[in-house]
Amino acid sequence: MHVQIDSFGFVQSYVLSAASVHDVQLVEELLRQAPSALVLGDKGYLSRSLPIRLEQNFGTVLCVPTRSNSKKERWTPAFTRWMRRKRKQIETVFSILVTRFALSSIRSKSPSGFETTLDGILLAYTLWKIGVLQD
Repeated sequence: MHVQIDSFGFVQSYVLSAASVHDVQLVEELLRQAPSALVLGDKGYLSRSLPIRLEQNFGTVLCVPTRSNSKKERWTPAFTRWMRRKRKQIETVFSILVTRFALSSIRSKSPSGFETTLDGILLAYTLWKIGVLQD
């Protein structure tokens, strides 16, 4: 599951794929569903051509932390700290979806059943996030 989350922690779009599909192959589908001027990706989005393609096709700037063995630091230390905080926010959303909303426990007999259950979980998460649902 590949997810686009906004700066407030709301899920904007998602794409389901096999685990063997690389992140780079799905980011464009996420942007077709919910365009964004800035995408903060993890190191799975490191690619020479992807930032250029996203800029040309979507007007999107891709920000990915550099690897620890990288010779050239692309971002300022302050921006790198900001990216780490935002990445933590994204990981927290996944953690909440798994622990509180049982995302990893979906048992469906068909792809459409899985997607329907997933949509229900994302709706419940959104309602919880805005305060309509209580713990």
